[in-house]
Amino acid sequence: MGVREPLIADVVFVQLPKGRDELRTALHGLSPRARQLLQLIDGERSAIQLRRMFAEPELAAYLALLEVGGFITPAAPDQDQVPMPGRIAIHALSEAACRDDLGRLRRRLLAELLSRIGPAAEPFALAITRSPTVADLRRLIPAICSAIEVGEGPERAQRFAQEMIQA
Repeated sequence: MGVREPLIADVVFVQLPKGRDELRTALHGLSPRARQLLQLIDGERSAIQLRRMFAEPELAAYLALLEVGGFITPAAPDQDQVPMPGRIAIHALSEAACRDDLGRLRRRLLAELLSRIGPAAEPFALAITRSPTVADLRRLIPAICSAIEVGEGPERAQRFAQEMIQA
């Protein structure tokens, strides 16, 4: 067995106005655990340092949730890493962890799911980051589609399923 690539990128995040608002008002629907992480994001601690307080798969899920939800952003975005049009960047995930089929599908599921459902997708985000194989990720797709169907209708859920199965 080789050395496992870290799931978390070595990036420092800062709170955005929406994140600071959430800490004051709790109106955006974050769970206590997500709010706890948001409080720890101070523009100085890196995601790697936050691993001492959160397990890596859990941390990846919560950072993705906060980043895609517009609560946090990288402190110094990598100028070379410009997101492709229509693509949602998740800077919290390391490039090494996204090189294979599992990592690419994980990143795509997280981005699509969190952008569509928001904080309510937390249980799915946790399951996605903990899934050890592509087959495990694919088994989550019907449940994720059910959640998308509630919010966006059956056609959008079916289209999502087809896109994810082809990925």
